[in-house]
Amino acid sequence: MEKDYVFEFKTQRSKWEYKTINEEAIKQAVNNAYNDAKRTMNGISKVDSELKKAKENVIELLKLYFTGAVPENTKDFDKKHNEMCKAWQKEFSLPALKTYGKAQKIVNMSFKYLYCCEEDSKNDYFKYCHMPLDSIILEWFKREYNKTHIKKLTEKKNKFLE
Repeated sequence: MEKDYVFEFKTQRSKWEYKTINEEAIKQAVNNAYNDAKRTMNGISKVDSELKKAKENVIELLKLYFTGAVPENTKDFDKKHNEMCKAWQKEFSLPALKTYGKAQKIVNMSFKYLYCCEEDSKNDYFKYCHMPLDSIILEWFKREYNKTHIKKLTEKKNKFLE
């Protein structure tokens, strides 16, 4: 039987307490995404009002996204994703804080946290998401890949020795 890695990843996210995507879950997802990214945002502590507005922008667009029509294709999703990134970027006066890459980190990580909600009816909203590769996902993948890979090698070795 094939292992359900998505289910396992979701259940291992013990700090994620939301079962459904709602306003509180979206706020927490954006805050978690910011906490993941802030160490790379030099000068962010000096622009509290800009940060607050940028977070509010992304939160509002995520609420609209999850209450609107499901994206029909990658182009449709990318348009909405781009709007979220631009909404983050436009609030900052410091050039280092308004890069598209910084905005993508916030948006992609927000989607990652929201994906941990157990509400199956929302899965189509994630169909075209961009995969955020962070240290948590890479470490999890490495650990799980090694377990599977080692098991397969052991099985092949045992069959060979029979």
